[in-house]
Formats: sequence, C-alpha cells, structure tokens
Amino acid sequence: MESATYIHPAPALARQIHRLLWMSVGFSLFALAFSMVTLGEMSVWITPSAFVFGISHNITLLVRSAKERKQTAQARVGKLPATATKASIICSWILAVVWCAAIATLIVFGIDFLGANDFPVWRVVPWFECAFAIFEVVTLITLAVMCKRERHAVAGNANTAKWYQLGAYHV
Repeated sequence: MESATYIHPAPALARQIHRLLWMSVGFSLFALAFSMVTLGEMSVWITPSAFVFGISHNITLLVRSAKERKQTAQARVGKLPATATKASIICSWILAVVWCAAIATLIVFGIDFLGANDFPVWRVVPWFECAFAIFEVVTLITLAVMCKRERHAVAGNANTAKWYQLGAYHV
C-alpha cells in the first residue's frame, strides 16, 4: 500500500520561497560577476565572500526542499520544511546584513574613486554591482519574512505565536 505524498499546508508560500531562492542565486551571481571585473577590490572582497555563503545557503535550501517534496506524508509528520527552520530564517537575516555591508563599502569606495582612476570601468561597474547587491538584500529580507510566515502556517499558529516560540518541531 503506497502512502499519499506530503501536501504542504501553505503551497503558495512554498512556491514563492522557491522562486525567491532562485532569484537570490541569480542576483548574487550578477553581483559577483560585476565584482570580479574589478577583482572584488571596490567592495573589499565582501561581495565574493557574501556570494560564497549565500550560494551555499540557497543551494542547501533548494536541495533539501526538493528532497522534502519527494517524501511521503508519514515521513513528514512533525517536521518543519527546511525553509521554515530557525536556522534558515536567521541565516537569511545574517546574509542580508553582510550584503548591506557590501553595499556600504561599494558606496564609500565608489564615491571615493569616482574621478581618481584612469580606468572608466572602475567608475561604472561598481554601481552595477551595488544595484544587484541591493536587489539581493531585498530578496533576502523578503525570503526571511516568507520563511517566518511559512513556519507559522506549518505549525498552525498563524497569528498567535512568535517564530522563536515554535520549538515543538525538529529544526
């Protein structure tokens, strides 16, 4: 007898989180590409570092979510989705702060080197890197909020409990 597949209590949230994870991968790739034009010097190598940690976070959540979608309902009983764990929510916020640091350094060095360098690429490219870093921060903040909402929806306490009080599940 084959058991039914797991049905997520908030499938719309799960789809949005999945899309946000892929958007985050794309934005961070573009930010890294523009950072590598200047060899990461304009962001003091914060952008490449944030990319490494961010891509590992996103790929881990995408892989774990794909494995969870293949599980049966009995296997998923009493477990939170990977994207709804405290660790994924906190990591999303930490990554947003790191990307904000990259934006701050890009703005400071972008203004400082505005006319000082002979290479026109060094005047233009950091602003594109900064734009994609801003997109990444917005995506990560949205991801953290959506993951918190998913945690509430899965736990069944949509409007009553704080996210850190939902500890009855394996995180």
